[in-house]
Amino acid sequence: MQFANDVVDYGDAIETHVSGIASINKISEHMVRVTFYTQKGTAGAVGEIEKRVTIHLVWDMANWLLSQASVHQAMGAFVSEVLMRGQEGMSH
Repeated sequence: MQFANDVVDYGDAIETHVSGIASINKISEHMVRVTFYTQKGTAGAVGEIEKRVTIHLVWDMANWLLSQASVHQAMGAFVSEVLMRGQEGMSH
């Protein structure tokens, strides 16, 4: 799902796997830092599960808040798609 027009992708942007959001902190009056983590290991495996910080994203607070509506729109579309697939699978 595309949210911004006229975005240039040169193919050199960082891409990393994340498992979840570790924290969201207001770091100044107009800035927020969202910290993501990646989980290593599996439940029940020998050894402990490690949740390692993967990336910190710093956003302008107003832009971050505005982006949340787009995130919710995308999630709604994904959930609808999953539900439709589930119903199709049940009818066979």
